[in-house]
Amino acid sequence: MNTTRDNTPALGSVRPLVRYVDEDQAVLEVNFHVRPPVADRRRPTPRQVEVQLHVRSTDGFNDEERYEVTLQRGVGTVRMHLVSPQLWWPVGMGQQALYDLDLQLIHRDRISDAWSHTVGLSSVRPRDGDTLTPASLMINGQECRISELLPIDAPDEQSFLPIGGQSLVVVRGHYGPDVLYGAADRAGILMLQCVPIDPNGRPEQALDAEVDRLAPHPCLAGWYVGHLGPAAKKIARRLKQLDPTHGVFTEMPPLPAA
Repeated sequence: MNTTRDNTPALGSVRPLVRYVDEDQAVLEVNFHVRPPVADRRRPTPRQVEVQLHVRSTDGFNDEERYEVTLQRGVGTVRMHLVSPQLWWPVGMGQQALYDLDLQLIHRDRISDAWSHTVGLSSVRPRDGDTLTPASLMINGQECRISELLPIDAPDEQSFLPIGGQSLVVVRGHYGPDVLYGAADRAGILMLQCVPIDPNGRPEQALDAEVDRLAPHPCLAGWYVGHLGPAAKKIARRLKQLDPTHGVFTEMPPLPAA
């Protein structure tokens, strides 16, 4: 969610990433882009801005920090260290703790724009490189064995999610909507997002916006590009630049027929 005044700087894209997490601490990194005022796009983007980061959970945790940030080509980064975090786990491995994250852009001691999202503090890492295997995921440092791959296409999105945390839902042919990923966050279901084949041969065009949108979801287990042919390597490199916290897979077991 963004709110802005026409004559003040505004937030563009915002991408929160969990850079580190264990039982003692978590490091939450928020990358953001600042745009010139809506009323005057000719005005240059400020070189330095003030932002406020606010994190709160349903169990009463509440932390807020303010930062002075020097922008590089309109892009800034802040990091917040959280002590004794409540971790997000797939169902069957633990609880599905979620946090509300707010980023506020401060201009002349007033909030000029704001962005908010629900996030989970978890680390989902591949252990077998770019090949997806039943034992290739490490969740918060613990092995998560995948018992089945469940493909989901756009017409199937109203179906029920699986009840077992050992199922990996593969979103193929399209980018899953927020409501699907939000439901998976709350249910503790892992999701693998396939980068869709673009009819114009430009699958990279949507990457930045989709990574901004999906990377904050703790249910995201990684990205799949193995079906993109010659473009797979280029897309994999770009994904690793945008989202170094999730695996990019080029191989996985055959999926059930649609």
